[in-house]
Amino acid sequence: MRKRLVLLVGIFTLALVFPVFAQDCFVEVSSGAGDQEEVMFSRLCKIKDDGTLDWGNKIKIGKGKSHCVYLDGKTAVLVHRGAAKETEETLFYHVGTVDLTTMAVAWGPEVQYGKGSQPSVSFKGTRVIEAHRSPNNDRLWIMTGTIDVQRQQISFGEAVKYDETGRSPAISLGTGN
Repeated sequence: MRKRLVLLVGIFTLALVFPVFAQDCFVEVSSGAGDQEEVMFSRLCKIKDDGTLDWGNKIKIGKGKSHCVYLDGKTAVLVHRGAAKETEETLFYHVGTVDLTTMAVAWGPEVQYGKGSQPSVSFKGTRVIEAHRSPNNDRLWIMTGTIDVQRQQISFGEAVKYDETGRSPAISLGTGN
């Protein structure tokens, strides 16, 4: 009898801690409408066991175009082009942290990292990979980097051209196993 009681206490303790990490969730980023056409918003969403969606509130991130977001665990990375005429070919990123209690992503500051359009990003652990189109032709470029989640920063290496002609790159980082 005593063994069963100890085992049940262990299961209940695990059940109180584990659900925060076991829930499937995703981050959605979209642009506003009308006069907020270039304003980016994000929402966190949990996928319940029965397949229904539990949406968090819309959070304003800032201005931008051609955005791409990627989520790994509790860290999100958003890349986008600038919204203003003078920054429309400038690339920026934000690093965010998922909070399932508030159902929101706490986004870090906007950081400029290069020139281009149509950015795509993926990461696994601390390794980040980004691809984008050249600002004035169809050349495709790729950058690798390291993410520091605590500081909400990415250290990118130099952009390397990997294709002479292409549009709308999409990239995904995996382990290859």
